Amino acid sequence: MANTKRLTEKVEVLSHGTGSDGYGGYIPTVTVEDTISVHIEQMQAGKDIEQAQITLPGTYRMISRKDVTAGQTIRWRGKEYAITSTPQVDHVRRTRYYHFTMHVINK
Repeated sequence: MANTKRLTEKVEVLSHGTGSDGYGGYIPTVTVEDTISVHIEQMQAGKDIEQAQITLPGTYRMISRKDVTAGQTIRWRGKEYAITSTPQVDHVRRTRYYHFTMHVINK
């Protein structure tokens, strides 16, 4: 499984909300909650594609030592990704690794 040597990518964990626009209305805001080290690999046809339930080109498996909640998104290499699965947890020598499936958000 994954070990700390393989967590080579840095991603930002984002939280979306609203803020005042100064005129009585609201504008969408994006807040960087955390920056974490992860391992990312592109999903392939024989690898949990039933769980992904979406097309392959923008679907990735992310392995992290920190949990990410469903309302947050991930920014990696300038693009935003939505978490599309519940975490699968592996226990490796007193360390937890969280496995997520993420998909690019079309903007």
